[in-house]
Amino acid sequence: MSRGMKENHEGSTSEGRPFVRTFDQRRTAALAMARELSDSANLLVATSAELCNQSAELRTTAAETRGRQIRHRVLLRRRPGAEDSAWFTVCGVVDGAPRTARFWPGRLEFDDDVMDRAQVIVGMGERFALPGRPKTALDASLDGPPIAVLLTVMRAFSRVTSVDLSEEIFGDTKPKKL
Repeated sequence: MSRGMKENHEGSTSEGRPFVRTFDQRRTAALAMARELSDSANLLVATSAELCNQSAELRTTAAETRGRQIRHRVLLRRRPGAEDSAWFTVCGVVDGAPRTARFWPGRLEFDDDVMDRAQVIVGMGERFALPGRPKTALDASLDGPPIAVLLTVMRAFSRVTSVDLSEEIFGDTKPKKL
């Protein structure tokens, strides 16, 4: 407003010109804004409900998949000398807790938290390859070639502190006669 122009309570300037926005205009704008906000809130509520339903479906699918994998998994009991005959033993830490995993041909022994992480790695389709040699890639696996199982189990740990390998993991290690 310029100098000398003062507002009065009748809705016009001291020179008699009306305000740019009257009470009715402000009220109409506020109602339009309220309708717009209400529509946005309703859209957000509908989207949230849809995402909750999708999340529930994904949790159900994950539980079913996990259940199928657990049914196919061989549960092992420790036996005397089992540590010595394992093809590999991985020791390390998972979420601050010390853990160990052991592998024999066709059998794997490890804690549930290591199993959960390993299954996620397999489920995500992780691949292991030498740098610059993609043709050497191995898919993450808990039931494939022993080296793929070893790499998958190692990746499941937060920190690996030791890996013990048996010669059997490398196959026939006897020198070949030419």
